[in-house]
Amino acid sequence: MQADIALERGDLDAVRQLAEQAIAVDPNYSWSYFQLSESYTRRKPKRGQEAIDRFEELERQHSSYYWPGRQLANLYHDHSPNPALGAERSYRKWAELDKRFASSLDPATLKNHRANFLESRFTTGRHAEVLKDGPRLAGELAGEPDLPLRIPVLVLSYAAALLENDMKGAQGLLESIDKSLKAVPANQKALWDYAGTRSHLQKMQRAPWGEPLLQLVDAAQKMRDEGKPIPAEVIAANRKIF
Repeated sequence: MQADIALERGDLDAVRQLAEQAIAVDPNYSWSYFQLSESYTRRKPKRGQEAIDRFEELERQHSSYYWPGRQLANLYHDHSPNPALGAERSYRKWAELDKRFASSLDPATLKNHRANFLESRFTTGRHAEVLKDGPRLAGELAGEPDLPLRIPVLVLSYAAALLENDMKGAQGLLESIDKSLKAVPANQKALWDYAGTRSHLQKMQRAPWGEPLLQLVDAAQKMRDEGKPIPAEVIAANRKIF
């Protein structure tokens, strides 16, 4: 609770200290790792490599727990100084976590795990796998509590469909995105970080659909960073692709 309050007021040094204390008391409490990660990545400039170094140390220290490795996989993906290397390291970490822990995760954590593993496959160029598995996972995330995960899974699947030149599939996925966005409660906070996905897509900006897709990803990021809904004109710009 104290770390959450400190995070709200932007006291990142206090967040770091409180999160470290909480991890020392209970190394299997997931939120403390998220808070600690935020204490590095919300700074300007962000301290991505410093966060990675700390979480590699925490994973070695608490190797029997899922959470430090999971947060490390996210840091590799979204905050590595070398995005391509970070994406590959993230994929390998998610694959390792999947093998070691997936069978023991509770249903909600498993859904989140599978969504993050899907993103790591996308950003390492495994687009056909994402197009195959993403819509199926999105179908399992149809309930309101799962909307914060369903939307990024649909965005990843939509991007994969465009990259695989499946225009009919992409069109259907875009409509699913729009429908899901309209179902999001006004006060629901988005937590998904699209930084790694955007970095992967940046080099494809010159594709016919590149600019509208990047607009969609940027707008989705603003749902997290600024609490702003995705504007209708962004969806409209993507509809023009078809």
